[in-house]
Amino acid sequence: MPIIYNMKKNMSLKRKITTLLFVILFSIPTVSFPQGKTGGVHGIEWGTSFEEVLEHFRELAKNPETAIVTTILNVRPDTEILIKRDEIKYRYYFYQRPDIVLENKSKEVEAKPGAEDETFDSLAEEATDDIPADSTEPVAESTGEANKAETTDGDYPRFFFMETKFSYVPSPQLLELLTKRYGSPTLEKIDKKGIGAYVWEMDTGYIVQWVDIYDKKPFTRSLYYISKEIMKEINQDYEKYKYTREINVLRKILP
Repeated sequence: MPIIYNMKKNMSLKRKITTLLFVILFSIPTVSFPQGKTGGVHGIEWGTSFEEVLEHFRELAKNPETAIVTTILNVRPDTEILIKRDEIKYRYYFYQRPDIVLENKSKEVEAKPGAEDETFDSLAEEATDDIPADSTEPVAESTGEANKAETTDGDYPRFFFMETKFSYVPSPQLLELLTKRYGSPTLEKIDKKGIGAYVWEMDTGYIVQWVDIYDKKPFTRSLYYISKEIMKEINQDYEKYKYTREINVLRKILP
């Protein structure tokens, strides 16, 4: 009896994994699509404003005729939107150039207006003021202060990164599905422990399959989709202005 039970249990687990892989296969978004010059995922172009994406999901969530039910789980205004479809969670991230970047476009570092009260304590407080990735806080309304129509290019929250989360599935099987759709990975970064990632470079973005070890076997529970253009822009902003705020504070306290 125990042997038969274990066989049934294993078959049930295999069916669940196969079903989940099937769901993931049909949920894998297209990173570059014909109607969008900039590319994107799930029909949402890279660079789409936070307000537009949020409104899109609100419409889907209240539409009873949609084949797949969309539920908005959490919203961090102008920063991220977390939704759920079937057994998969999708977290959409948005990038907006910080004020400190916009105020220091020239190479010369100037003091930020109205920053007289900024100290190392305030910087440290902000650095530790983090919201957990799976926050259960209620959905918040966007302030709307960074409306696309009222701001200049890059000066509003733009969609640049999506993460999918699901239950553990065998990495080799998911890798096979992704390889059939996108070809062989552009880059493989797997360490001696078997932990790492497979990366596909597309025309307009990147796909990342993360690999973890569970019970001494490779599993995946997360995929990343990233805008190539906006990621490059973020890197440039970071390199140019990563110490700007700290320098402004130092200029105010040093003799």
